[in-house]
Amino acid sequence: MNNVSGAILAGGGSTRMGSDKSELVIGEVTVLERIGAILKRNFSHVIINRNNPASVQAVYVKDQYEQHGPLGGLHAVLSETPTQYVFVSACDTPFLKTEIIEFLLSRLTSDIDAVIPVYNGRSQPLSGIYRKELAQRCALLLEKGERKMQSLLNVSTVIYVENFPAIDPEDLYWHFFNMNTGKDYEAALKKIQAE
Repeated sequence: MNNVSGAILAGGGSTRMGSDKSELVIGEVTVLERIGAILKRNFSHVIINRNNPASVQAVYVKDQYEQHGPLGGLHAVLSETPTQYVFVSACDTPFLKTEIIEFLLSRLTSDIDAVIPVYNGRSQPLSGIYRKELAQRCALLLEKGERKMQSLLNVSTVIYVENFPAIDPEDLYWHFFNMNTGKDYEAALKKIQAE
């Protein structure tokens, strides 16, 4: 879709992992490179929220509200995107699936602010689609000290997608798989070796 960009939020502290998750190597590439390649296959414009540019060819944007978590990163991306919507990915989800991204895009309508998947009963705001105009709402929340993505969703028109018919449950698992610990990283390495 020409009116949707892809974005990676890679500005976090990776406190549970102990090192920059986006720079971990899986197979022959970093996680950031892997996610960037997936997004480039799906979107003509890719934005990365990160203080220092990396090897991925993309537009890099820094947080305008530093140390404000994913909401600060989303604000930075939405403020700079040239498109009406942005599909957002975390920097620690190396197994994004195109068919799931496409399914979420198919749920996008002009009267909503966001499309958010729900997996295993939990909303997944770091694998969702957001309207560019939400940047202003993000800024208002950030000025009040809010840092959670849910604070934005609570004041927005959102479609929550809970059912993914015809999508393999294993694909769903790996799409929403994220690496927070060394054990998660080991699981990702085992999956790559098995492919």
